[in-house]
Amino acid sequence: MSALSADDIDAFVQIFEASDWDQVDVVVGEVNLHLSKTDRASARLVLRSGAAAKELPAASPATHLDIAAPHVGTFFRAATPGGPPLVEIGQEVGNDTEVCRLVVMKRSLSLTSGLAGVVREIRAMDGALIEGGQVLFRVEPN
Repeated sequence: MSALSADDIDAFVQIFEASDWDQVDVVVGEVNLHLSKTDRASARLVLRSGAAAKELPAASPATHLDIAAPHVGTFFRAATPGGPPLVEIGQEVGNDTEVCRLVVMKRSLSLTSGLAGVVREIRAMDGALIEGGQVLFRVEPN
């Protein structure tokens, strides 16, 4: 087997959720699937490839902290389709504030800010496919 299908990943997730394990990592070919019941985001899918590295964006200003995607997925600003955005520019957030939903392999995962401050930028478009490590929000810390 050289790759995991969506059905394979769904089966791993179902087995993991029914288990008493805290976390598990599955590596098959170019795919690394990390599942955890203790991380802020409960699943992370990392695709490795031999492609050339992308140029990194300029460093963030020291007065701002970034909230980045923990894994690949589809970015949604609202908790439910057609619902209001979870956060807006200028809104104050706390460590546990849900800032967006990330959908990967038909699973919707909540992403919390992990820091306290004021949202200054939203750097992903609603419904966009995002990559692990991609900056989604820029926050001015309190």
